[in-house]
Amino acid sequence: MLDESIAFGFAEPPVACRAKPDTLLNVVHELSLALSIVDTVNDVASTRGFARIDAVTLQIGECAGVDKDALAFAWDLATAGSVAAGSRLEFRDVGLNVRCPACGVERRPPSQWELGCPTCPGVAPEILAGRELHVVAIEVPNDVPDEGS
Repeated sequence: MLDESIAFGFAEPPVACRAKPDTLLNVVHELSLALSIVDTVNDVASTRGFARIDAVTLQIGECAGVDKDALAFAWDLATAGSVAAGSRLEFRDVGLNVRCPACGVERRPPSQWELGCPTCPGVAPEILAGRELHVVAIEVPNDVPDEGS
């Protein structure tokens, strides 16, 4: 097991480190995601003339491999000094939805580990939804004009 106090150079790890060590271990991966999302948000803000962003909403698939707690933690680090600094990060969950290529049945499997078709011997479904990670909304204050104003 990782000793956070040694890994981070603290005599005693900060409260955030003690509270959620599993989340902390995922932050490095999610920080790269957060930085990429911030780049996208900054591009939109620059194009539209937004000086500030209040919230960003992400659509995250059940099988996207994203730790939302770690991403939320990394968000504050990634947005520092950007137009999204201090913004909220909101999530819309997308469940796994598959289609059997053999018989065409579309369904929501009971879990990501039980993908076999219940009506035929098909075992390799086409994933229709559940792997996405998209920015679906950017909220700006009412007093921030966009280029159409």
